[in-house]
Amino acid sequence: MESSPGPNLTGMGAVDARAIVPVEDAHGGVTIYYQGRPTHYLLAGEWYQAVPAQRGPIQLRTHRSPESD
Repeated sequence: MESSPGPNLTGMGAVDARAIVPVEDAHGGVTIYYQGRPTHYLLAGEWYQAVPAQRGPIQLRTHRSPESD
């Protein structure tokens, strides 16, 4: 997530407030969901805009136990 001075909701147009769902977490932060997707995160007075993570191929790591050597 990227830090921003406040939520930029200008790209959303008219927003039905009932569609915005704040969810508190164990760290005292609040994730703002709109239409089922996280849009912003608020923690200690700092706003962070949710940005999609880049997805690449999944790399599995194998753990070899000492007994298998």
